[in-house]
This record gives sequence, C-alpha cells and structure tokens, in this order.
Amino acid sequence: MTERRITPVDRAISAFGGIDPMARETENPKRRINRWREPAKHGGADGRIPAKHQPGILAAAKRLGLTLTADDLIGVADQAEAAS
Repeated sequence: MTERRITPVDRAISAFGGIDPMARETENPKRRINRWREPAKHGGADGRIPAKHQPGILAAAKRLGLTLTADDLIGVADQAEAAS
C-alpha cells in the first residue's frame, strides 16, 4: 500500500480542525480549498496553497491561536524530507 503524503493544504485543514472551520475562518469557499487538494492535471494545486491565499490563512490561524506557520503552508518540511 502506498502512503499518502501530507500536503500543505492537509496541514492547514488539520490546524483549523477540518475543512468547514477553515473555510469559515479564512473566508474561502470549501470548493476552493478542496480544489487545492486535487492533482494539477485535474485543475487542482497538488496539495499546495496558492501564494495569494497564504497571508489570509496565516492571519486567521494567528487570530485563533493555532500552530500554523508559513513553512507549513509552503511545504518546507516536504522539501526537507524529499532531499534526505
């Protein structure tokens, strides 16, 4: 069985406690957030969060006292794992 990688959008959704709270708190429609999870070949973002949405997500996380960093949103941990 192939292990599914944890993407930046997965980390954000988890930090907010689910897609519904994330959508509500960041004022992004659920469909948009779900689209980020989809493969690029199907019009998605391959689990990445577009740069223009990152500041709003970080601001909402900070306002709520969530542990979510810019590194989480750009996938720094993913890049480090891939390099090792």
